[in-house]
Amino acid sequence: MTKYLTEKFPADLFAKLFLFLAFVVSGFQHSIFADQNNTVFIVSGGDFNSPFYNLTFESNGSTVDFQNYPLRKGNKYFFKAGNISASHPFKIGSSYNVTSSIVTGAALDQNSAQNNQSITVTIPNDFQGTLAYYCTVHSAMLKEFIITEPILGGDSSGSGDLAPVVYNFNSATLYALTGSASAPEGNYSIVEETDEQGTTFLTIKPMELVNGNWQEDTDGTPYPLNPDNYSTMNQVDSFLTNYNIHPVNQNAGDGGDGPQGLPVYTFSQTQVDSLVGANVTNAGTYAIEIWTDSSGVENKKLVSAAQDQNNDWHREEDANGNIVQYDLVSAYDSFDEVNTYISSQNLTPTGHIIDQEDSGSDSGTGDSGSDSGGDSQALSVFDLNSTHLFALTGSESAFEGNYSIVEEDDGQGGTYLTAMPMVLVNGVWDEDPNGIPYPLNSQDFPVMQDVDSYFQAQNLHPVNENAGDGGDEPQGLPVYTFSQTQVD
Repeated sequence: MTKYLTEKFPADLFAKLFLFLAFVVSGFQHSIFADQNNTVFIVSGGDFNSPFYNLTFESNGSTVDFQNYPLRKGNKYFFKAGNISASHPFKIGSSYNVTSSIVTGAALDQNSAQNNQSITVTIPNDFQGTLAYYCTVHSAMLKEFIITEPILGGDSSGSGDLAPVVYNFNSATLYALTGSASAPEGNYSIVEETDEQGTTFLTIKPMELVNGNWQEDTDGTPYPLNPDNYSTMNQVDSFLTNYNIHPVNQNAGDGGDGPQGLPVYTFSQTQVDSLVGANVTNAGTYAIEIWTDSSGVENKKLVSAAQDQNNDWHREEDANGNIVQYDLVSAYDSFDEVNTYISSQNLTPTGHIIDQEDSGSDSGTGDSGSDSGGDSQALSVFDLNSTHLFALTGSESAFEGNYSIVEEDDGQGGTYLTAMPMVLVNGVWDEDPNGIPYPLNSQDFPVMQDVDSYFQAQNLHPVNENAGDGGDEPQGLPVYTFSQTQVD
């Protein structure tokens, strides 16, 4: 079972990442994804040496160290009897020989296994007490559990009544969290999972909206978070807060799935002047965004917000299609300062901007094949092998095949390049709807000219002749007639 994170939570070493991904895919594929919620432990043995009992995961038999494995508020746990020593009956309570209202089941002894007896611990989200296991005969044999904070929206019964928080992540966010340049943009939840050794790690799981409810996309691919940077929920929380990333489902954790998105505030002239300086813009409705674009530049903007005819909020654009936005003054260097200011002004959101998943825009006319969006100009299509795809995207899992290089909008006013899978349909090359696009490594290929240079260096040519002129006849790899001198 997987716990979905239901509160707001906001790569460098590709080799390390891919080893980790390979471990997850191959190592976990045939194992139980045991989660801290509803986890079953086996209790056996009993002696005077700490930790006093042999405690293992039922799922795989590995030892659990409760000094490093906390129990989480909002979860339920089961302790089943194994071969327990007759001299050391096992029990759980608030402290030694003190019962707890969140514990059910009698002490476990040498007869409990054959009688299928167990102890159940159900920890409410607001639990404030202590919890320990002990020998009912020897007071020195006592160990206190570590109790950690709840993941809101997980429920103590395991029934999953509460909705997970869902975020719409672009490629820059996915790369920062996972180190993967190939993770497709879309809707994800942050989840905590447990491996066979009882070690927890964080993963982003793709989500889809089905009949008004968010659920895991079974056809999607989960991506483990970079454990060096995001080993705890608090680290993810800080990231998403710093980059002003909000859930796309309102009231997540309370079962609600209505859209929320980026808050829009109605600012007075004094408040606007405080945020961007005097004589810059007028009072009105604005959102505040702080993000790092695909080129690594941090942006801190007051973004003008407007409503359309359906009363939906969106970023206002000028006559040239550019987002109307203004630089924040240096006093607001992060969301900590912004949030402090908004709180001090007793401001509440007037509405929210809901970012729909971007379908991508093709631009440019370089040899690499991105087009300006018109139908008169065909995309150049290249047959890329795994070496090419790894060099371009950093992905070792990208499938060899036919791709076009296209430029897409990152949703924050910037653009990035993507290898888009292509398929030949009725003599015309078109995007393969069943394929997976792979964002290019923005460090090495920030612009089309860099891709062109790489293709020329690798002697890569379009498989469609006269691409850019509407032609789709196959071309492929040129064949030359070399003389002996040239061959030598």
